Amino acid sequence: MQNGNYRPSRRRLMNTLPKSERILIVGGTSGIGAAVAERLSARYAITIASRRLMKYPHFDQLAFDASDPGSIRAALGDSIFDHVVVTAADTPTGPLKDLSDISVHRAIQNKLVLSYMVLREIRAVRSVTLTSGYLSARPGKATALQSALNSSIESLTRAAAVELSPVRVNCVSPGTVNSSMWDRLPEHQRRKVLEDAAARSLLGRVAETGDIARAFEFAIECSYMTGETVFVDGGARFS
Repeated sequence: MQNGNYRPSRRRLMNTLPKSERILIVGGTSGIGAAVAERLSARYAITIASRRLMKYPHFDQLAFDASDPGSIRAALGDSIFDHVVVTAADTPTGPLKDLSDISVHRAIQNKLVLSYMVLREIRAVRSVTLTSGYLSARPGKATALQSALNSSIESLTRAAAVELSPVRVNCVSPGTVNSSMWDRLPEHQRRKVLEDAAARSLLGRVAETGDIARAFEFAIECSYMTGETVFVDGGARFS
């Protein structure tokens, strides 16, 4: 939702090497988004977008509320990017009857509406890559909200690929990732979540953020792929 005191802003920082293509990463301040930025920074000019400016000396930065079209337009101006990546998302898990109305609406806003607004408002000339999650294909007892949102992102990917062609639109669907998103949990809970996820994986481990970043790199650079969802879940959806 738009905050009345929220002001979109930008910080321009010069990259030391000339790079011919520009990538905007929405949600690139931590986790998967940060790993994508680091992996691609040697070959692309990276701009990170988030709600607030952070200290990233090697990347250009934008701050805007991605759920608010006016905020996006004000921050971007006439900017055009070759590629756009959306990794921002904060969606809770829990039984249908336990999640609060506020949590449900916030999750829809932070994942589905954000992705929709990015597709509509940000000008990409080559590709857009969204993020879903393997729960779209393997729902659990307390994952109805996440499963529904991830499936919606994948449907949005297919429809947008048709509507926005020749811009390519794809989606990366990670499994459980060993990232900072679990740091909010007590250590014993965090360890159990990751151990249980590793047991479900056919590869016997959870993903590292670098594993997922490679999939985003593939989606960006595979010039004959569009409308596809790339699952990077260690086979967990088959277990």
